[in-house]
Amino acid sequence: MPPPIPGLRSVVRAEPPPAAPPPAMPPPPTLPINEPRIVRSALVGRAEHLATLSDVVARAIDFQAPQLVTVVGNQGTGKTRLINELVPLLAQSRDRPCRVFHGHAERDRDGQPVRHAALASLLRDRFELLPIPDETSRLRFAHEVRTVMASDQVAEMLHLVGGFVGLDYPASPFLQAVTEDPEQHTEIARTALRRFIELDAAQSPLVLVLDDMQWADLDTLGLVSEIVTGLGGSPVVLLTAARPDMLVHAAGWGEGAVDHERIDLRNLEPDDAEQMFRNLLARVSDITDETAQTAVEMTGGNPAFLEQLVRLYLENGTIDTRAAVWRLDPDRAAETELPISIEEAIEARIAALENDERDLLEKAAVFGNVFWVSAVIAMTRLEAELPPLPPGPLELEWGDGEDVRRRVSDLVASLADRDYVLPLEADDSSIPGEAEVVFKHNLERELIIRSTEISRLKRYYLSAAQWLEAKTVQRSDEQLEFLAILYERGGESRRAAHCYLQGGDRARGRYAPEEARALYEKGLAMLGE
Repeated sequence: MPPPIPGLRSVVRAEPPPAAPPPAMPPPPTLPINEPRIVRSALVGRAEHLATLSDVVARAIDFQAPQLVTVVGNQGTGKTRLINELVPLLAQSRDRPCRVFHGHAERDRDGQPVRHAALASLLRDRFELLPIPDETSRLRFAHEVRTVMASDQVAEMLHLVGGFVGLDYPASPFLQAVTEDPEQHTEIARTALRRFIELDAAQSPLVLVLDDMQWADLDTLGLVSEIVTGLGGSPVVLLTAARPDMLVHAAGWGEGAVDHERIDLRNLEPDDAEQMFRNLLARVSDITDETAQTAVEMTGGNPAFLEQLVRLYLENGTIDTRAAVWRLDPDRAAETELPISIEEAIEARIAALENDERDLLEKAAVFGNVFWVSAVIAMTRLEAELPPLPPGPLELEWGDGEDVRRRVSDLVASLADRDYVLPLEADDSSIPGEAEVVFKHNLERELIIRSTEISRLKRYYLSAAQWLEAKTVQRSDEQLEFLAILYERGGESRRAAHCYLQGGDRARGRYAPEEARALYEKGLAMLGE
């Protein structure tokens, strides 16, 4: 059993008075059911993550404490599948019965987030409503609210929470008086939603799943954070799933939550990916090692791509399915190419990185298309536990950090072997004596930047600026401008302004008045801030 959560407080709830028996309700609407897949594999390589989710649910129930979980992974890594595997495990647990409801964020035709779509779909699942509200939906919603709320609160709850699912109920005179201001109405509605979840969980624990949250609008993300931080002692798990870019535009996500668990899903390890491939082709009589290894390499161990490849085998005749035991043509399989977009291929390659490889490339990416091994070593050591007065970035390259130097050098060599980066010859380095490395594919570097948390990026930009300033003495106006950009992105406005102004002096000295004026304007503007 997990240890008690610090600061956990006891909450005594007033149980709502018994309501009058509601009228008999029509059965919930029948929704379309997806046909089963032709081929399917058991969950592979995710046992530890599944156990973590189970532990979080147990913690919420045992300690009556709300939990926030964020499952993060690139497209196709199996975020939704992992959550779906959790649901039957919860249903089998007689010691900790709970209810599970699902919602998902959406984008409109222009690719913009649909406001509150994740919460609206979650509530529709909770109340068994069709996407387009009708009279049956109104009756069902009112029926369910009456089973949770005290009778004198039903009318207000119908009006406030009903708005999230497109159901319009008249406001009580009290609400009309206090919610004339739209902002005040919004705030009260948010509080009402949290209160409903709290009272609903008092009847039996809740697991609320919110998928595709990389598409959620910022207001939804803020409301989810408010809900989980304001629930107090409630057995509720808010289980969110998103691609890494959500963490970029939702800075501070999860801060303030009593308990926040983050689960990072990467592509499968080669052995697990091969096992999944063989599971998908369980009806095939014989799969050669070469065919399996080619499939793993082609897909990068991405579960969705593995499934897509097997479906392609079935569609193009690589697999003969006429007999009970299928046969696979290895020559045709070797000729099959996976038709994925450039974006999907880039995401798959980034997802295939080990954690320390990804960490190295995040640090390197702030320099642009080229970086220096010593810079990454210094930035890595800066993150380690330091004495009260830490040394400067140059001193952090040596001394006790020789193991860090060796590890970073080994990682760069490994990344070069796999075509992520290209080390330059010593004579080609722009900083004499420093090993310089180039990103082989700029789109990969851009994705790494976009999917790195803003707080970490800011720290890396500042460290990069300090290292580069220490390493370069005679700087051109272009170098000073680049240094200013690093300082600016690292949050050091005054230092950035100084570099811009110095760059202006250099540009004026080489008789480039337009460049000088632009740099002066940037520097003066930053000083004006």
